[in-house]
Amino acid sequence: MEMTSARYNEITEKMERCVTEYEKMNFGSNKQTLFLANGDVLNIRVLKNNIPHLLGVNLDYLTQSNLFKSGTDAYTKLKYFLENLYRFSRLVIDQKKLDYDLMFSDYVDNKLESFINNIKIRTDDMQFVVKYDSEKTYGLEPIADICDYYIIRKINDVYYVLGVIKNEKNNIYNPVTSKMYKDEKEFNNFIERISKKQEITYPTTLKIENIDACYENSFTLRKEGRIANLQRVINVANQYDATASVAKDYCYSLNLLNDSKTISYKVLSVLKTLSDNIKNGVITDVDNINDLMEEMDIPDELLGLINVCNDNICNSFETENTSYTQLHDERNTLKQELKSLREELTASNHEVERLTKENEELIEQNDNYSMQMDIIEEAYQKIKDIKK
Repeated sequence: MEMTSARYNEITEKMERCVTEYEKMNFGSNKQTLFLANGDVLNIRVLKNNIPHLLGVNLDYLTQSNLFKSGTDAYTKLKYFLENLYRFSRLVIDQKKLDYDLMFSDYVDNKLESFINNIKIRTDDMQFVVKYDSEKTYGLEPIADICDYYIIRKINDVYYVLGVIKNEKNNIYNPVTSKMYKDEKEFNNFIERISKKQEITYPTTLKIENIDACYENSFTLRKEGRIANLQRVINVANQYDATASVAKDYCYSLNLLNDSKTISYKVLSVLKTLSDNIKNGVITDVDNINDLMEEMDIPDELLGLINVCNDNICNSFETENTSYTQLHDERNTLKQELKSLREELTASNHEVERLTKENEELIEQNDNYSMQMDIIEEAYQKIKDIKK
């Protein structure tokens, strides 16, 4: 779209609304801590100096106007720009020192529309989180991404993406990418690019603190939400050649149910096996899990996790939409039927043995009877001969 004065005014009006909302909600003071199912913890801060980039303002270019004071920080420059829009427009129209087209990102509309939803991090609409490591796709992608994590949310059929990167000085994650996708195909293309060979996980808890407002709250996913997220994460991992990384959360959940160190150790062994199987797309045999648990029963929650994982792996095969749980149930039914048939066969064999023994006794009795009849016949014949 051609950048005109009207377009310039439209963009900057939206930008002013975003800045007003950011300051009104005091987002700059929010400490958002996101706990992930793979055990990672993201301390996220949307600092003031992150805002110009997230809104799509090219401050490096605007600095050429020489209107900013030396040493001014990024957010102060943004505020000065929005408070002196007319002066900057004169540099375009009258003095030809600046160009509207170079003031903003090519994706400025997308950034402005997605800004508020992306900085309001929530877990109830969060789809999954991609842990990105460029070394895992070295040579596979022409251009590596710079973010450490991508937080994916979905609101009213629109996908929102917030990319964060770690500040090694303070271990704080700052947002550097904010975008949205209304087109499913474009979103899938993006996810395919950033998810290949990467870890996919989901949030378990979000903690928000705001010292200035004396506010603190935590939001933790319930069991139902975790199961839904697990299914989604496994589906995404299978679809995009990634790894579902969720074992830490389930180990923690199971330990809440039982503090036994022995069970915890066995559960960790099971979860490691399950994690490897998910990664390799291999069905987890419950009989093998029973061997790992030895004399202990498999906890119901762990068994449910195994079934969910197996169902999703099974659904990725050509099995006529038959889930692993259905196949497992059918196998158990067949095993029970086979057991019943074997018991019937054993009973039949015992009956055959009994009848065979009875038959042998009857044959022996018959032979004895025949011998007696022969003796009687012989005696009768002798008596007959004497009478003659």
